Amino acid sequence: MTDEALMQAVSQGDLQKAAVLFERYKQKVYQYFLYTTQNRTESDDLTQNVFLRMLKYRSSYNADYAFKPWLFGIARNLRARHFEKSNQAPLPLQEEKIQEVEQSAEVRLEQLEVSAQLQFALADLDETDRELIVMSKILKVKQAEIAEMLGLSTTHVKVKVHRALGKLREIYFQYEKH
Repeated sequence: MTDEALMQAVSQGDLQKAAVLFERYKQKVYQYFLYTTQNRTESDDLTQNVFLRMLKYRSSYNADYAFKPWLFGIARNLRARHFEKSNQAPLPLQEEKIQEVEQSAEVRLEQLEVSAQLQFALADLDETDRELIVMSKILKVKQAEIAEMLGLSTTHVKVKVHRALGKLREIYFQYEKH
């Protein structure tokens, strides 16, 4: 079944279908939060809350629209509310990430250094650029779906993603020099 058909069934009361959607999207939603908050505990909590809200607001789902932008719209709103409530911005990089890099085996050190540089570079981007890169390049959300979520044209999203990648490249190579 398509995501839209599953969500339509959920909206009509077949809550068993929600488990299928959860399995399909839990990892992508978690990764979205992890890359945008840099905190595993918060990411777990926020991911769980997305699916609780999906159930709570299931009657508002319109089957004429794609499911993924609707779900990630819930995720974006939750993330924004989370940081409003806590009166804090996402931290650039949590200690656990630094510890993971430091504790890694020597064989993987070079690979982890590249990954860490990328994480630091990603964390240095402004929130909007980081979110665009995470959604388009890491989570592989289609640009048309991102455009729908953000209320922009697909062309505008393509330009914004291209510019964000340019900024990421620039920051990444600054870290590489050090």
